[in-house]
Amino acid sequence: MMHSTKFCMIHIPRTGGTVLTNAFGHLPFVSKDVLQNKHLPASRMREIVGNEIWVNAFKFVIVRDPWDLVYSWYQLLQRSAEGLEDSTGATDSWLQEVQKNRATSLEQFVEWDVLSGAFVPQGGFIKKYANTPDINVLTSVGKAYEMLVMLTGFDPCLEIRPFSKAPEDSLAKVVREWCHEDVAYLA
Repeated sequence: MMHSTKFCMIHIPRTGGTVLTNAFGHLPFVSKDVLQNKHLPASRMREIVGNEIWVNAFKFVIVRDPWDLVYSWYQLLQRSAEGLEDSTGATDSWLQEVQKNRATSLEQFVEWDVLSGAFVPQGGFIKKYANTPDINVLTSVGKAYEMLVMLTGFDPCLEIRPFSKAPEDSLAKVVREWCHEDVAYLA
């Protein structure tokens, strides 16, 4: 989550929110409680920021194709967990999960962790994080960046890492069926 009196970003994991937080989070009018409340649903964020800010701010969430998102999670888990504590604010239990999954195949990750709901909620992330009608759903970091530039008047350079495109295969179909509500929205 990142917010100011002008905007509230509901941060779905692995969608580029950290890039935006790094670019805009240092502005004096942006809340500094971002890291301890990084991935909250909109309903909880509204409680934290208060009704006045919530009603008047541009509220948004960034979504990503569910298969690309799952593949991104898998790639993260395959990287060494060493040093993640400092860069992500990760908890010990999350780091244990990372270590456990480093040796699994993509197929095992989808079967064990995705379809159990451990990393991706059934139906998709929009339902979990942006379950109120007044939230703008943006389909890319670029669109969110443009909106934040317009709202803040600040035009920082974004540091976006290149990512590998997820291979299209039978696992993609399974994941997209699991995240059917997000897929319907993105169609």
